[in-house]
Amino acid sequence: MKLKIKIYRDVILHFGLNHVEKFVFAAVVVVFGTLVYGALFRESYPKTPSQLEEAANNAQAYWSATEAAIPDECQAPVYLDIITTALEPIDKTPYDYDARWKPDDFERPGLRPSPPVFPVQQLRVVAGRGPFSLKSQQSGAAPAAVVAGRRWAVITGLVPKQRQFEAYEEAFTNVVTPDPNTDIPTYIYYRVARAEVNDTNATGELEWQEEFYSGREMTKREATWTSKDAEVVDQQYIDPEKKLVFPLGPRLSPGEAAGGRAGRGVRAAADSIWGDAVAYPPHVPLGSKEATPATRGPATRKSPPGPGDPDFDPFASPDSLVAEPTATEVDVAAEEEQEPQYWLFRFFDYTVEPGKKYRYRALLMLDNPNKGVAAHLLQNPEDAAKKWLETEWSEQTDVVSVPRDTRLLAVDVKPPIRPWEEPSGRLKVVKWVNRHGREAFTEQLVRRGQVANFPGLQFPEQTGKKSGKDDDDDMPKRVAPRAKGDQPINVDYLTEAITLDMLGGWRLPGNDRLTVPGEILLLDSDGSLIVRGELAHLEEQARARASAAAAGGDTPPGIDPTPSPGGPLGDGMDLLDFSE
Repeated sequence: MKLKIKIYRDVILHFGLNHVEKFVFAAVVVVFGTLVYGALFRESYPKTPSQLEEAANNAQAYWSATEAAIPDECQAPVYLDIITTALEPIDKTPYDYDARWKPDDFERPGLRPSPPVFPVQQLRVVAGRGPFSLKSQQSGAAPAAVVAGRRWAVITGLVPKQRQFEAYEEAFTNVVTPDPNTDIPTYIYYRVARAEVNDTNATGELEWQEEFYSGREMTKREATWTSKDAEVVDQQYIDPEKKLVFPLGPRLSPGEAAGGRAGRGVRAAADSIWGDAVAYPPHVPLGSKEATPATRGPATRKSPPGPGDPDFDPFASPDSLVAEPTATEVDVAAEEEQEPQYWLFRFFDYTVEPGKKYRYRALLMLDNPNKGVAAHLLQNPEDAAKKWLETEWSEQTDVVSVPRDTRLLAVDVKPPIRPWEEPSGRLKVVKWVNRHGREAFTEQLVRRGQVANFPGLQFPEQTGKKSGKDDDDDMPKRVAPRAKGDQPINVDYLTEAITLDMLGGWRLPGNDRLTVPGEILLLDSDGSLIVRGELAHLEEQARARASAAAAGGDTPPGIDPTPSPGGPLGDGMDLLDFSE
């Protein structure tokens, strides 16, 4: 018989709901009994509280002293080091390979470099002064030419033209985007710096106080001139743009200045009175290059070979018998056709002051051939923004002294007749009157201790020659003659020099006309002792008069054309000069 068990869901659910509190109570009793059993029958904890505290402190100390050991696989990478290393350029040296896999048929063009530029060489400086034909500066007056003086220092030098062209040619050979119109040296301007030399800086470092810009100075000076003198240097020695050569001003001769003839127009180069100071002999001489005869000479003909000669050709042209020039003739012709190595550099400083000393230096400016070129085509990308290139400053010139406006010359000395009397002498004072552009002079009697200042005089003093006696001396007085039409000018002869002593003037034995040459000792305005000797002045006077007669010109300024009883009068060189 088969037992079948049936489970009735409703019966089980009814039984659980009716006896649930009994089940909960039984579970509580079991848990409580277990706790009571553990408290009564298990062993007690053997550690005391102090031991537990000590164990906790040891654990804390051990934890603090132990470094955290993180396995490599758990460490995060240092991303900053990775980025820095990635940004560093790679060293290509281990990968370089000099030989090309397929060499180019032609050399590859390179980037455009910045060409080297060379400064002006061997600067010279000469100071001078002279009369100029200038425009009238009176406001409201009609344009007219007037005569006025100008002082100047002319600085000349050599611009290494051939070397500069060769440097440009070498720099721009086989480059990207070559331009034959710009890849040649083109001078645009130059600057000149000036330093005044005195006792404090004569052997030390100079302070370059003044700086002149050539273009600005040319415009300023030409605005005051009535014209420009023709250039006295051949054009082959001048840059094509005429940026390196300061123009020649309308300088007048002493005769033109004395006669007031200012509006003479442009003087031809052959009639110019500018000398070697505005050129640079022998590299850049004055005057145009004269045409020379042909070096090869007339064409010569060979003697025609005869019928028995192996070179005989009955059908040869007569032109085949012209002789070829020799090697020497070809070399001479090539040398004459060669262009000059240098161009002339010239600048006029019209702001110099009399009695001062100066040094100069110069800097050349060239057009930048890389101006505006794309930066990726240049070796130096910043070259594209430069408007011009500048050379280094040149070597400085020697010291130049600007002549003073006044000079003292010894004419003669008269010794005392009686022992208690003082000797007397005659000085010629020569002064450059800049306002009128001419030199004036006067002869004045001086004695020991006298200051050689003579204000309020006129030049020329009178017409013709005056003979007679001075009021306080029996020496003949000689004054400058006044030329026809020569208007007198007011002159203050102020030298600030003191006459200290004088010597000479005694008559030589056996001759009533010859005397011992006189000498006058002076203390000039700088505190220097100078001696003016009569003999040296007479010799210089004779040379100046002979030079003027040979040239057929006027008597030079400061020279009296009337000879004195003891010889000619005038300016000249000093016999002794302790001013240095």
